Amino acid sequence: RPRDWSSDVCSSDLDDGRLTIYMGDDRQFEYIYKFVSRDAWNRNDRKANSTLLDNGTLYVAKFNDDGSGEWLALEHGRNGLTAAAGFRDQADVLIRTRAAADAVKATPMDRPEWIAVHPGTREVYCTLTNNSRRGVDKSPGVNASNPRATNTFGHIIRWRELGGDPAALKFQWDIFVLAGDRSEEH
Repeated sequence: RPRDWSSDVCSSDLDDGRLTIYMGDDRQFEYIYKFVSRDAWNRNDRKANSTLLDNGTLYVAKFNDDGSGEWLALEHGRNGLTAAAGFRDQADVLIRTRAAADAVKATPMDRPEWIAVHPGTREVYCTLTNNSRRGVDKSPGVNASNPRATNTFGHIIRWRELGGDPAALKFQWDIFVLAGDRSEEH
């Protein structure tokens, strides 16, 4: 994993025993990801559980301005991640995850760090700590999920997976907290 990726990784058990793991790439204009394991957790076989992260699907979030969102699969051969687009194989997609997220047009975020899943509602919360470069020069401008041009205070985004299913490919989101004193915004 790139050194800037958040060390806070949060998982959620699916009803069928598979795991969903959420993570953020803690850098300006980087992304929120989730990994859904192919195999289920086995309460009675620790050795089998040691390979749960070996097989599954890595997704990157796209936050639409209307409050909807979708998870885009980072899989070779899907969503334009082909050899013709510069991705030789799945290993190349995973090694160049940031470039793959750029290629599928995921939403560049304001330094996604800490992520938590509410144990009862399964709502997911992610802190976006700051971004002093949003809209500067040729950097991405403001959007509904990153609403400040100079985001020195940060914010928390919340999403609900469709049907409460952590493996869902669609979600609804909102800004849970817009931090800081509004009178001090630049």
